[in-house]
Amino acid sequence: LMVSIMTFMSIISTKSYAEEKANATVNITANTQKIEDKQSTIELMISLGALENLSLTNGKIVLGYEATLNYDSNIVESATIEGLNGWTAVYEASTKKIVGDTVDAKANTNTAKIVLKLKENIPDGTSGKISIKNLLLTDGTNDFSFSTDITIEKKSADTTNNETNSQTNTTNTSNTQKTNTTT
Repeated sequence: LMVSIMTFMSIISTKSYAEEKANATVNITANTQKIEDKQSTIELMISLGALENLSLTNGKIVLGYEATLNYDSNIVESATIEGLNGWTAVYEASTKKIVGDTVDAKANTNTAKIVLKLKENIPDGTSGKISIKNLLLTDGTNDFSFSTDITIEKKSADTTNNETNSQTNTTNTSNTQKTNTTT
């Protein structure tokens, strides 16, 4: 009887604590991939998607990211960045590095706007790539990596009137996670 009671007690008192996996997504959107004749800029938006089970600091999600911005210098002259919704963002042209952070991250919010100044007199039919590579998003415990390529093209004059301007969304092409677990 005593063995049965002890076995029953151990079954009841044993709990399984499954560690919930941390998850975060980053989206990169371009306002267009087709360059018009009089267009002088292209805007990219970096935004957070879902944020799940991330580390909290004083009840808030503290996040930071670093990435490399590459663009075709035959099409793009320069880049500037602006932090949005409580995020700071800095771009260093000589290293092509973007760095951003916040002390209170929120899911589904824009974090930065990148404005790419286009060169003048881009020949029709010219295309090039804009890349955000090795974007490392971290909360200090969990690391997430993203990379995105966006192809842009200068429309030829005869197709400009036949197409409608629409927003093009490009999201992360890779999401890898490294989790540091402390017991």
